[in-house]
Formats: sequence, C-alpha cells, structure tokens
Amino acid sequence: MSKIRIVTDSTADLPVEIIKEYKITVVPLRVNFGNQSFLEGRELTPNEFYKKLGNSENLPTTSQPSPGDFTDIFEELANENVEEIISIHLSRKLSGTYQSALLAKSLVTNKVKVEVIDSGLVSMGLGLVVLAAARAVQEGKKLQEILNIIHDVKGKIDTFFVVDTLDYLQKGGRIGKASQIVGSLLNIKPILTITNGEVHSFEKIRGKGKALDRLIEIAYSRVPANNKLLCAITHSNNLDTALNLHKKILNKLNCSEIIISDIGSVVGTHVGPGTVAFMYYVI
Repeated sequence: MSKIRIVTDSTADLPVEIIKEYKITVVPLRVNFGNQSFLEGRELTPNEFYKKLGNSENLPTTSQPSPGDFTDIFEELANENVEEIISIHLSRKLSGTYQSALLAKSLVTNKVKVEVIDSGLVSMGLGLVVLAAARAVQEGKKLQEILNIIHDVKGKIDTFFVVDTLDYLQKGGRIGKASQIVGSLLNIKPILTITNGEVHSFEKIRGKGKALDRLIEIAYSRVPANNKLLCAITHSNNLDTALNLHKKILNKLNCSEIIISDIGSVVGTHVGPGTVAFMYYVI
C-alpha cells in the first residue's frame, strides 16, 4: 500500500465512486441556512441543498474548514502509517481553505510530511487535478513525480461555465473580475472562466443554448487537432442539460473520458441552480 495519500476539500465536486476508488480524503466545507449548519456532502446532498435553496428566502452562507479540522485529518492519516500527504484545494482567492490547511501542516510536522497546494481552481477543475494526483499515487509514483504532475495539470486546465443569473455570485462576493457584466440585457448569458484563481467574464452570448454550444466551440478552437482531452461536466440541479452537452462534446471533441458530476452545495451557493460548467485539459 502506498504511503502517500491525497487530501482535498468538498468543493472539488468529485463523484463518490472516484473518491472511493482512489481513497481520496475529502475535508468538507460548511453551508449555513440561518442557524442550521451542514457539512457539505456528509450532512447535505446536492439534491437536498437545491430543494432547501429553492425554499429559502435568504441566500445561505458558506464557511471553510478550520485548521483543527485539517489537523485531525492529517493526524488520522499519520496514525494509518501514511508518510506523505498532498493536500490540494480550491483557489485561495475564493476561500480561506488553503490557509487552514497550511496552518494545520505547521502543527503536524513532527508526525507526517504534508504538501499543501493551491490549485487556483474550483469544482471539477480542482477535481481533475486531484484525480491526476490520485492516479499517480495508485501507479506508485514518488512524491516529487506526483507534485510535478499536479503543477503540470493545474496549469493546463480550462474552466468555462454558464450561469442562469449572476445574482448568486454577486451576493456571495465571488464575482471577481466578472462584475462589469452585472445588469446586462435580458437573456444575455455570460460565459465565465477561472483565471489566476478568480472568476472572469469570457464572452456574452444571447440564449443559454447558444452559450452552451459555444463552450464546445471554445475548446475546439483552443485545442490542437487530434489531441486527446480529459473532460468534466458539472451542473447545479441541471442533469438533462449536462447530458445533452455530453453528447455534443462526444461528437466534436476527442475526450478519452468525460466525468459528469453535481455542483455541490458550497459552489452551488455562489453560482446558483441551473449552472453548467465544462472543464478539460490536453493529456
């Protein structure tokens, strides 16, 4: 058994079967509805979250894991004879989760070696980095080889997403550099991207169907011909649209694998229901 383990946080939106297959440890963030607080993925499923969101008068809030949460996880893994931990997290510009993990690292230096990495990404953009690392662990690669893979992959991932409304990003304070398109004309659907760890506006398209088709065109224009991709689609309570996008991607792009997953409650709080995202990188 490998002495290296991969840790991430729940905003990676990884499917449960992948988490189990690769023995990935997931530290949950919290989503808070008034006085009620839920651990993402453990105490509140995506379906339950979107139902509560639809019935809630006020936007929920989210909170990062504490350094103590990470310390407990790192020590638990050390007690399982894990010697090296690679802890990969969402962009530090979107959350203090990375800083909590970094502080926890300083508290366990005498028990286990921990590498903490800011992916600069979120949702399955982060998830794809974590998956690449976990597969490298399973292949028996050494720590430095895995770190090299992580830095290579996170630098190659493109993330594009279409939201039904910018209201959630604006109210949650995560709108980043896309703030200039707030209040655009009716039925204009912004295509957003993650650049330098922040949300940016990429294009504005009239109509959601055209915006989703444009996601594929963007990838096609940016990827050299015949290059294979590893792809992911995430959605917030919008599976039919995600499946339709999946079919179109298969017809247009050379994806060796397409992972479909739910956008969880923490990212869902900030992007809102109806969002569809497409992430990929050249393998």
